[in-house]
Amino acid sequence: MDGVGGGSNPQWHARLTAYAARLKRDPELAARAWRELLGGGGRGGLRRSMYAATRVEPPEVPRPIEEVPWAGTNGTAQWSLNAIQVLALAGDHVPERSPLWDQE
Repeated sequence: MDGVGGGSNPQWHARLTAYAARLKRDPELAARAWRELLGGGGRGGLRRSMYAATRVEPPEVPRPIEEVPWAGTNGTAQWSLNAIQVLALAGDHVPERSPLWDQE
C-alpha cells in the first residue's frame, strides 16, 4: 500500500497511519507513520537546509524580516497538527536518525 489515497503528500495522512499503529499495536506501522510525516512524499524528505531564512527588505515589507519563502501558514499548521498526533499515537517509535535533527 502506497499511503492513503496514493497522493503525493503522505505526510498529511501520517496521523491516520499512527492511529492504525496504535489500534493494532503494530511497531512497523508506527515506523511508517514517522516515515510518512518526515519523508515529505516525493520531494525527497524534509531537511534542515529547507528552512534557511531569506531576508526581505522594504519596500516589499514595512520592516525588514526573515522568512522561509516556501513556508505558508496553512501548510505549517497542518504539518504541526500531524506531528502532534503522531507524537501522541506513536511517540515511542520516533526515529533516532533524521535529516531534520542530524547534522548535514
